This record gives sequence, structure tokens and C-alpha cells, in this order.
Amino acid sequence: MLRLILLASVMASAMAVTCESGPGQAGSASLDGVCYYLVTSPEMTWDEAKRHCANTYSNGLLAKITSQAINDVLEGLMDDDPGNPKAWFGLSKDLPGNDLPMTSYEWVDFEAFDSNIYENFNPGEHTNRPNDSDKCVYMQQGQGKWFNRECEDDYSVLCQGDPVDNGGIQDPHLMVQIAGSDDPVCFDLKGQEGEKYQLIYDPERDLTINCDILQYQNTSHSWFKAIAIMEDDCEVTMDVRKIIVNGQSISWDIPSRDQECGRSATYTVTPEGHLVVQMAGKLQLTLRRDMAKRYNVHFLDFYVTQHHDLSPLSHGILGQFQGAKISVKPMNKKNNLLKFENDSTKPMTVVTRRMRKSVLPSANAMACWFSGFQGYGIIEGVPSDYLVESLTFRGIAPNLEQFAKFDVNGAPGDDVIDGLF
Repeated sequence: MLRLILLASVMASAMAVTCESGPGQAGSASLDGVCYYLVTSPEMTWDEAKRHCANTYSNGLLAKITSQAINDVLEGLMDDDPGNPKAWFGLSKDLPGNDLPMTSYEWVDFEAFDSNIYENFNPGEHTNRPNDSDKCVYMQQGQGKWFNRECEDDYSVLCQGDPVDNGGIQDPHLMVQIAGSDDPVCFDLKGQEGEKYQLIYDPERDLTINCDILQYQNTSHSWFKAIAIMEDDCEVTMDVRKIIVNGQSISWDIPSRDQECGRSATYTVTPEGHLVVQMAGKLQLTLRRDMAKRYNVHFLDFYVTQHHDLSPLSHGILGQFQGAKISVKPMNKKNNLLKFENDSTKPMTVVTRRMRKSVLPSANAMACWFSGFQGYGIIEGVPSDYLVESLTFRGIAPNLEQFAKFDVNGAPGDDVIDGLF
């Protein structure tokens, strides 16, 4: 299965952080680029709370409170929900007993607890507990004081995690669902003004999709300026100003439905201003205009809403993953190793779990396996191999012929992915 989504949304550190939503969540807040969550339903033991945070939020864990500012944020979440006066956070101690030094505590990620940095225990709480088994720490609504209790008690939960990645101010974000993983793989494309990249080339369909890059004032911030979709006798090119269908200019702002493009494709402009191109068979492409308000930049979003009829011979930055299969296994607390199970030529690659805001306005944020360095190790070759000379260039990008699963005449090549046929 292949699901392709190109994200080109915008967020800067000075702009509002977007936090996730999760089951049983009563509220969320952000501080210094970290999202904090109060989960009230169901109440959980400390270990259950630990698993819930890790499984629900991007890089999630029980909250670490290392400053008065963080304590105030979490206390504020609890005060906004007065029916849940106690909530676990990420502090506990390994040893039973009273009158133990503060060094007996540690954070949920195994970092040592340093009371000299910050602590907010109720006076005497960590030395005078009557029950030796009170090893886990919760926050009390009101003044935000900390108390020890048995870890098997059921309370609300305070989590933290990474914010939703709304696309960053730099680089189109590419996301592709590959067989073998429930979460898609994502990586960035760092383009320069005027560069044109091949996204998909399918020789069986005679389909080519290329994009043109818009760069902001010679910085690294870039988006999609224009996109061309070409198959057989249908050619659709567009930027934020207009759509050109086989040489005819079409408005983004005038709805139309099931208009012909060549012999086998149709296009629709929806009342919301989305362009939907339906190719022969089960292949549908959707595009829409967007804006980076901070920079007053207008750009395009593009995603493949139906993909079943792309052939296994497809290539391009996104097309190459058709027919691939991966596995993702933990490497350490933060990193994972991604392996292409049916392509022995690709090395194992380090990926981290991130959240990306969907290009679809109505969709929730999506978790993905993020590969840095523009997808090195994920894609074949390097990004410059995917450059084409013009937006309407047809055929495989010249530097991709060395990786193609077919020869220049369209027949299967010698380097077909292992196990594909």
C-alpha cells in the first residue's frame, strides 16, 4: 500500500505551538516548545500512566517538572478541571522507606532528579510518609504541591510531548505510507528557488508529476510554487494564480465538476477551491492553495488520495516506494532503525517518531517516522538526482536512470527490487 501526502504548512518558533489531542484528555498547554497534557479518563496507576503518555503523544512521557514555570502550567491545567484533584507526573523512587535522600528519586526517562534545580514537595512529604511503599509522586490541585503515594493508586495523569510539526517554515514535507509500518515515513526536501524535482514517474502509465520550488528571499525556507501532472494526452499545470488544463486556463475560484482532460482523465474544482484530478483507474490527485501568513507567501499543497493503480516500476522522490516493505525496530529511547525488507541495497536508517500536521484541513495530526538529512538512506541517491530541466519534463529524471527498475525503453531492468516479482 502506498499513501503519498506532501505537506507544506508553516510554523515558526514565535508562532503558536499546536499540541495533540488524545483519549481522555481534559486540557493541554505549551511552554518553551513542549506540550503538556492533563488526562483524566480513565484514572490510572503510575505504570499505566507511563505507558499511556508514551503510546499517545509524540516522544511522550510522564511530565518532568524542572522549573516553577512548568509546575505553574501543570497546576493551571489541573485548576481548570476541578473534579480531578490528583495527577501522576514523571517522578518516582526505586527504594522503599522514609528519610531517604532526594537522590533516591529519578525521572521517568532515568535522568537523575536534582532538587537543587527545582522541587515542590509538600513540607516533609518525602521524609515523613507513614507508608514505606509510597514511591510515586503526584501533584495536588491547588498550590501544585507534590506528594508520594503507592504507585498502584489510580489518579489522573500529566504527560508531556513534542508539539505537532505544522510543516516548519522551511522545506516541503514529504510523507509516504510504506507496507510493514502502521505509521508513514516522512522527510524534508530542501529546495532552492527555481529548482524542479520529479515526484512520481510511472512508465507503465506514462505518468510524470514534477514540482517547482519557491524560496523565500535566499533563505532555506521553501515551498511548492507550481506542480505539473502529465499522463498520456492530459497535462495539468498549476500555481496559486491559475490552473492550465491542456492549454486552457481554469480558475481556482469557479467550481466545476468532472471536466474532461484528454481521453481518460477528468478534473473537478470543488467549492472549497480544491483541484481534484481523477486519472484512469484508481489514481486520484488533490491540490489546494495555502498561505504562509508570516511571510505573505502563497504556495501549493499536493497529495495523492487514491494510489492503487501506480505500478511497481514507479520512481521519483515518492513513486519509488511503490512495492517496498519496511520494518522499524527500537534502537534506544529516542531512535529507531528502519530497514527495507525487500531491498538489500539500502542501508538501515535511523528514524525518530514525530507528529506532522496533515495537509487536509479536517484531518488530525499524524505520527510518522522522520528521516533527517532530506531522506538520505530512505530515497535512492541524493535529492539532486531528482532534478529535471523543466516543470513539464516528461520521462524519468536523467540521473534516476541508474536506479530505475526498467530500462530506457520501459522494460523491467536488472535492478528490480528484491522479491518484487
